[in-house]
Amino acid sequence: MSEDQGPGVRRYWELVRQGVEPDLPALVRAHPEEAAQLAGADVARSRSETAATRRLLWEARQHVLAQALGSGDTVGETLKRQRFALGLAPEQVAQRARDAGQDLLGKTIENLESGRIPLSNVPPPTWKLLADLLHVDRWHLWALIKSQLSSPRTGLAFTRMERGTKRLDRGAFVEGVSARGAPADVDDYLENLRRVLESD
Repeated sequence: MSEDQGPGVRRYWELVRQGVEPDLPALVRAHPEEAAQLAGADVARSRSETAATRRLLWEARQHVLAQALGSGDTVGETLKRQRFALGLAPEQVAQRARDAGQDLLGKTIENLESGRIPLSNVPPPTWKLLADLLHVDRWHLWALIKSQLSSPRTGLAFTRMERGTKRLDRGAFVEGVSARGAPADVDDYLENLRRVLESD
């Protein structure tokens, strides 16, 4: 909470923390000088709650598919399907990513789609960018990543990619994630990813 918040906004967030629905009109009447800040707080809360609801719905969907079918969609299948739907080649996606400041090659996109790069080796900002570029709901992507990271075979993919890919094909992005290796704690990775996906 910012130190420069007025008493009306502080009261608004205090009520939210207590699980009480704030009476926004009453707060605005009591603190008319904070009307814009109170409206902003209400919008921020709505966005946060909507994102949390979408995240839970996508997680539930993925869980049901995994239970009913033995497995749901994979991250790679979803990225590839969306790329095809948009009529983009891997290099076109990579170029758009480079235009946005991410160091990706077309080969990297292909490797992500085919599961040759472990999901936890991909920096969270890259997932956020790919979701936006390919018009994949961020929380759908989150649910897919979370589901796949719980798979016991998650760590095997990078070795296969290393054997089948030349150094120059992989580019700086893959070299970077190779050097970093998988995080020691998947929960930490997922928490970081969740924070990045929530940001605008």
